[in-house]
Amino acid sequence: MDPSALQTALIPLAPSSTLILDQVDELATTHLHRLLILTLSDGSRIIMKLGPKHSTRLLRHEQRSIAADACTLQLLKLTPNVPIPWLLKADTAGKSLGLPYLLMAPVSGWVLEDIQPHLQDDEVGYIDRQLGSFVAAIASNTSPTGKFGSVLDIEAKGGSASWKETFFRMVEASLRDAEDMVISIPYSVIRQQLRRHHRVLEDVKRAQLVIPALGLPNNVVVCPETKKICGILDFTGALWGDVLMSELLAGGSGAVLEGYYAGSPFYLTTSQRIRSLLYTCYRSIVAIAKFYYRPRSDNSELDARRTLTRTLALLASE
Repeated sequence: MDPSALQTALIPLAPSSTLILDQVDELATTHLHRLLILTLSDGSRIIMKLGPKHSTRLLRHEQRSIAADACTLQLLKLTPNVPIPWLLKADTAGKSLGLPYLLMAPVSGWVLEDIQPHLQDDEVGYIDRQLGSFVAAIASNTSPTGKFGSVLDIEAKGGSASWKETFFRMVEASLRDAEDMVISIPYSVIRQQLRRHHRVLEDVKRAQLVIPALGLPNNVVVCPETKKICGILDFTGALWGDVLMSELLAGGSGAVLEGYYAGSPFYLTTSQRIRSLLYTCYRSIVAIAKFYYRPRSDNSELDARRTLTRTLALLASE
């Protein structure tokens, strides 16, 4: 990225001619977006989140991801006890850099993925309880229109009054992503199980704010001394829907659930258990498709296929 273009993007925040961009560092993440740390000549720092390059192949739900992140940050800025970066500037049209971007206040600490192998069990539990409480705090926000859909859908006064209809559309979009790349997955079995269990989706009456990928190790910044979470880096896929869409609640530890339920006794109803399986099925389809759109040298596709096979078998047994 051209330093002079980055300097231009900073003008509203650093108008002084003596305050210039001194250093640019890129965080090594697996995010769809690039995360840059911009250091100014006075030592202050700013986080820049850059949208994907125009040549990047995107899934349907990944379109306008920077605009969705900006919308989510605005929604969360008044949510207490959730450490989100303060949004300083958003150019969702990409006019100045050719790519959409966000500028956010800096977050101090270490990315959880980097320190995870060195954590003690009690430290892992403490972090998980914090994450569970964040899911609950974020889900305390309900759709301003009462409808379900992506944050951008609801901002544009769209969405649906039915969670079942919304989730069906999400699954079909992910299946079309896979079909476009001629990916081999059991399409008919997936659609059959979705139709078979559609009634449990009708149990969701309240559209809550959910960030599905919240808590992924490369998405969390932790203070290395206290193990207190001091920042969340990514908000991709935020939607108004069923809180069980959160990956943390689907496969999280007991500590995550303890944090979510604030220590109260908890159990999953039959409806919640089946919905959680449907959401796991959806995430597996997305993960498989993503591998073909943007190949990686890891086992993500194989793991997603195993999860999909196992989940479809569990749905068939319900």
